[in-house]
Amino acid sequence: MIDLHASSNHSILSSISARLKALRIQSNLTQEELATRTGLSLSSLKRIENGANTTLNQLIRILRSLNRMDDLASLVQMESPSPVELAQQKHRNLPKRQRVRKSSKVVAVTPQGERRRPFQLASIERS
Repeated sequence: MIDLHASSNHSILSSISARLKALRIQSNLTQEELATRTGLSLSSLKRIENGANTTLNQLIRILRSLNRMDDLASLVQMESPSPVELAQQKHRNLPKRQRVRKSSKVVAVTPQGERRRPFQLASIERS
């Protein structure tokens, strides 16, 4: 196994290229067959297998054709949030608490639907 931390980018790329070639051979595919399956040109596939730079798109296409998408799982899986992060997210999604203000002006509604202060109600009821 290669020590990724101590290796240069070039040596890591060479290791990946060699692994892709071994997977292709293990799948009993020629370079032409894999190139056809991936939609890559034969020359692109040969360059990749020889350690030339490749794009992530090309790498994904090759892994998909070789049924090795699980090899990318550690790169694309998100870490599950901690219980504290879950609680914080839940708290952020709650609506902001609203409090009732006590009004110094008490208002009542008359049977006719008018809004009056209590002292006005008393004068209306007496008349």
